[in-house]
Amino acid sequence: MELSTIYEPVQKDLVKVEDRLRSVSKVDFPNLSELLDYSLRSNGKMVRPVLTLLSGKFYDYNLDYLLPMATAVEIMHTATLVHDDAIDKSLV
Repeated sequence: MELSTIYEPVQKDLVKVEDRLRSVSKVDFPNLSELLDYSLRSNGKMVRPVLTLLSGKFYDYNLDYLLPMATAVEIMHTATLVHDDAIDKSLV
């Protein structure tokens, strides 16, 4: 099964998650803004936000609740990747 088939029911809302991720990096500290932008603009598969949005389909699909959760899940995932790289002393 193609990922696009799985993503299709929430594709429109996934774009909103991506927009929110971009807005997170807009902070008043240029160095932090640059790091956030670099970390959050990766072209990953966004599986975790998709699963969060799809789980909302089991109940009352309320985007007011799901959008912040899906965004937070992706931010947390990205933070764990950055943390792992820092612990491993990996080059970014």
